[in-house]
Amino acid sequence: MDDERVWGHRHGEGWEVEPTGQLTITGLAALKVSADPLRLRLVDALRRAPATVKEVAAALDVSPKSLYYHIGLLERHGLIRVVATRLVSGITEKRYRATAYLFIFEDLAPVGAAPGARDGLAAIESILDITRAEVRRSVTDGALDLWDDAAPERALHNDWTLLRLSPARVAELSARLRALRNEYAPADALTAREGGAGAAGDGDGTYRLLLTLFPTYPRGAQPATLSSERDD
Repeated sequence: MDDERVWGHRHGEGWEVEPTGQLTITGLAALKVSADPLRLRLVDALRRAPATVKEVAAALDVSPKSLYYHIGLLERHGLIRVVATRLVSGITEKRYRATAYLFIFEDLAPVGAAPGARDGLAAIESILDITRAEVRRSVTDGALDLWDDAAPERALHNDWTLLRLSPARVAELSARLRALRNEYAPADALTAREGGAGAAGDGDGTYRLLLTLFPTYPRGAQPATLSSERDD
């Protein structure tokens, strides 16, 4: 049989190549790797379907040569994997797929180092970079509608304000935000793709939720006017 037309599964015939619902990735390096705009597009394309470097390059309208470095980084950090190979003119051609639809990043301090402000800042910046790229992609793809009269399921729901809170109220708000997040995004929220219990319905969409609450001024140095409640 012509080896240029036959794909062999890397892990045996019938091996499932569908990305898992979610996957925990450890280390700050992996988060930084995933935050690159081109690599974000690359992983997203490989979530949709398996592809060779040439195929994904055509989908992204970039040169295949420019992707090999990025493919290597993503594979090394566990964000994509080889799902099939074949011989083409004596050269092994690989077909890649994203490892998960959602990545959970943990242990973001460098190995052997104590967590520091610089490492934490790098993690936050990477998360914001990923979010910015996802918003842009959603607008470009037509999934996100930025008009004021957009349907709730297609609208951008965001709030950006300043709050003046006592330490007790900060703790209360933080706990309520975590509880709300857990109510709508339980650990098995993405098991629909795996057929697990509690799987989402066929008409359900995937949404990014970004929650941030952080002090912006030293205590006692807040601006005089805040669009928020005031604790006396």
